[in-house]
Amino acid sequence: MNVVDAAQRSGLPAKTIRYYEEIGLIRPARAGNGYRDYGATTSPG
Repeated sequence: MNVVDAAQRSGLPAKTIRYYEEIGLIRPARAGNGYRDYGATTSPG
């Protein structure tokens, strides 16, 4: 799922999710096109 879907499901703003990635709290997989792919397997930083 993309960041907007992850934000809606988590109740957090997309900006917060991107910040969590920036500080290393989470590490989403990357799709073949380079986009972030958030999901149940998104690993902690």
